[in-house]
Amino acid sequence: MNTSTRLTRYALSIMLIFQVSQMIVHAQSNEADLEQRIFNLGILRTGKSNSKTTRKRIDPKVRLAQVQEDFNKLQETNNALAESIEKSGKLKVEDTAIAMIEILFRAKRLQENLTESKPTNPDIKPTEIHTDLTQVKGLLDTLDNTIVEFAHNRVFKEASAEDDKLAVKALSDLDKIVYLSTQISKSLEKIKESGRLDPPIF
Repeated sequence: MNTSTRLTRYALSIMLIFQVSQMIVHAQSNEADLEQRIFNLGILRTGKSNSKTTRKRIDPKVRLAQVQEDFNKLQETNNALAESIEKSGKLKVEDTAIAMIEILFRAKRLQENLTESKPTNPDIKPTEIHTDLTQVKGLLDTLDNTIVEFAHNRVFKEASAEDDKLAVKALSDLDKIVYLSTQISKSLEKIKESGRLDPPIF
């Protein structure tokens, strides 16, 4: 991604969150929760875009439902996988592969609903395709931390003076979630092809 494209994307996210902040500042306090923040984001995404796109517009209610569902499912899937690995002490290839498919689907649709700019994170360093489950576990830990940071981003909870910066961070985290889950999926495919499926004890 070149500098001008990156700045355009950040500008779109900043403008989006600025409008959200203005709406919520004048709203009642009990509306400034996660559901209200997502609702406002959903409404704003139905407006006229500053970027050129041929993507079909989605009904605001449908978009809201998708964002709420994906936001929750992303966390639920990640938490369930982390709990499974912690309890068993093992990384099960098939279960992890299924979880990556779910996480990737949710993160990609969140990208589509929260921004119309091209999802690319220039700050992610290329990661090789691993064929060792211990190395994959390291990527999973990074993915887990990224999902937690995304889910607890204050931009989804309350309006603040840092909304522009928090919005950029949220989009960056989504890019990273998509990238990491894709890399992990590719690594797991390589591991399955090699036949080395015995999960190590962590």
